[in-house]
Amino acid sequence: MLADAFRGLQADDERVNVIGFRIITANAPFCDERTSATGLLLTDIAAYRSPRDIRDVLGLSGDIAVQAVAPGSPAGRAGIVAGSELLAIDGNAPAVLAGRTPGSTTRLNALHDYIEVMVGRAGEVRLGLKDGIRSLRGVPACHVHFELTTDGKGAQAGDGLVQVSRKMLAETRSDDEAAFVIAHETAHIVLGHQARRKAASKARAVVLETEREADRIAVWLMANAGYDPSLAPGLLRRRGAKGLAALFPEPYHDRAEVRARMVEGELAAMRAAPAAENGLKDWRGALIRRP
Repeated sequence: MLADAFRGLQADDERVNVIGFRIITANAPFCDERTSATGLLLTDIAAYRSPRDIRDVLGLSGDIAVQAVAPGSPAGRAGIVAGSELLAIDGNAPAVLAGRTPGSTTRLNALHDYIEVMVGRAGEVRLGLKDGIRSLRGVPACHVHFELTTDGKGAQAGDGLVQVSRKMLAETRSDDEAAFVIAHETAHIVLGHQARRKAASKARAVVLETEREADRIAVWLMANAGYDPSLAPGLLRRRGAKGLAALFPEPYHDRAEVRARMVEGELAAMRAAPAAENGLKDWRGALIRRP
C-alpha cells in the first residue's frame, strides 16, 4: 500500500519535472536569468510522514534520493535513474552542503541550486550514487525550479519556484493542459511579476495585469517546448464552470470565459509571429501589446 502510494507520487513528480524542464530549456534564449539545468529532481525522505518506512520501501540508508529524471536531459544521458540514493556531490555529503532543516523545501532547493551553480561554474559535477559515480553536466535554462505539493488546490509561483498541487495536476486531462498551468506560473517568474506586485503593494490592478500577462505568455512558452497551446482555452472554460461563481470575476483573475477568449486572441498573434531558424518564437515582443 505504502509502496504504491509512493510510486504514484513519484509519477506525478516526474510529470511536473519533465514538463518544467522542457519549458525552461526551450525558452532559455529569451530569459534574462538563466541557469544550467540538469533534468534531475531530488527528494528528501525526511519530508515524509513516515521516513523510516519510505527508506525501507526504496532501500535507502539516508534522506536524499533521485525522485525523477527528465528523458533526454543531462541527468538521463548520464544514466541516473529514479530511486537512486544520493550519497555525495563532488565528494561532499548532501546534508552538509544544504545546511538546512531536514525535510524542508529550502533544503532541497539549496541542493538543486548548488548542483546548478557548480555545473555552470565547473562544467560538471560528480554525483556519488549508491549504484556508482555519475558525471553530470547541464544545459542553458530559465532559472526556475518546480515542485509538486500534496496540499492546496491550485498552483503558485514565487522566489524562483513553481509549485503545482496534485489536485490541480489531476484536473488536467493531458500533459498539454498541465503544460499551460506550469507555463502560466513559469511566466510569473521569468517576467519578474513578484517584484512588480511588491512594488505596487499588491494593488489589484497590477496583480490582474500580471495574471493576464502570464496567461498570454504561457502559450508562447508551451508552444516553444513542443506542447499544444490550443488546449488552454478549453481547460480555462472547464475549470471556470462553477455555476453562479462563473458569473463573477475572482479577486485577481478575469472570468474564465474572458481568460479563454484572451488566450485565443494570443494564440492567433503567436501563430502570425515569425519564427527563428530553430523554430522558436520570441515572446518578448508580445509584452509590448496589451490584451
